[in-house]
Formats: sequence, C-alpha cells, structure tokens
Amino acid sequence: MSSSPYNATGEYQPESTLKLPDLFAWPPRPLNALRWVCFDMLFPWGFFYIALAFISWYYLTPSLASMTEFSAAWIAQIWLRNAALLTLVATGSINCIISISISILAIRAHRWMLLSAAGMTAVRNHCWSRKGVSAGNAVGPPE
Repeated sequence: MSSSPYNATGEYQPESTLKLPDLFAWPPRPLNALRWVCFDMLFPWGFFYIALAFISWYYLTPSLASMTEFSAAWIAQIWLRNAALLTLVATGSINCIISISISILAIRAHRWMLLSAAGMTAVRNHCWSRKGVSAGNAVGPPE
C-alpha cells in the first residue's frame, strides 16, 4: 500500500472525502445545524465581529437626532469610524491588539501570583521564626 496521494493513473486522490456541513444535510438535523453554525462557523472570530458591530453601533455612531439634518460632521464621524475599523480589521492589527492585551493580562496575573507567593513566604517565615514562636508552642516550620 502506497502512502502517495496519487492513484495508479497519476490522479490525485485525497485520503478522505469532505464531509457535508450539518446545515445542508438531509434529513435536516436542527440541533446539529445550530451547533455547526455556532461553534464551527462563528466561534471565536464570528462572535468577536458581532460584538464589534454592536459596540460600534451603540457607542461609535452619532445619535439619530443629530443625523436627521444633513451635515458633514456626522458623515465625517461615520466615515472616520469605518476607516479606522477597516484598517484595524483588514491589516490584522486587531489580532495584534487582542494578542497583546491577553499577554499583558497574563503577565499581570503571573506577577500577582509571584508577588502573592513571595508575600505568603514572607508571612510564613515570620510566623515560624524564633521570635514568633511562643514558649509553649516550640515547633519548627513545616518542611
């Protein structure tokens, strides 16, 4: 048996065939289709882009009252918002920003754990030091 992906006539034959997504399967399986849409298709970046759309609509769009009148101010605000979002997403900068944010949070958590571990060591050493031990409780530090 050959490990080559080509058959005897030289045509490419993949090892396995592609599986039809559950969304298009017949008979319909709604729970499997919903699971496929949520976890195979949208997770994680699809949900991030949906959240980004809601945030930009609710916080970065001018109020509808100001947009009732045609003016260059709100048009420029929407254009600049869209240009900034397009630049962030299309250049991959949003991935870098998210990665850097996660790294900073991890470093802070690691530093906090190190500081709290050092603090606990200092407290333990103080509690088990010779002057911290009473005459009636003359046991040493745990090993």
